[in-house]
Amino acid sequence: MVDSYDDSLDGEKSKTQVKRELHALVDLGERLTTLKADVLAKLPLTDALRK
Repeated sequence: MVDSYDDSLDGEKSKTQVKRELHALVDLGERLTTLKADVLAKLPLTDALRK
C-alpha cells in the first residue's frame, strides 16, 4: 500500500515517494489486466481506463 505521509518541509514529494507511487500504479495496472471481463465490468472505471 502507498504511504501518503509526506515529511518534507516544503510540501513536495521526495523522488523516493514519487517512485513508490509510480510503482504502485504500475502494479495496479498489471493486476487490472489479469481480471476477467465480468469482474472488470463491475469496477467503477472511466472509459479511458477500460480501453
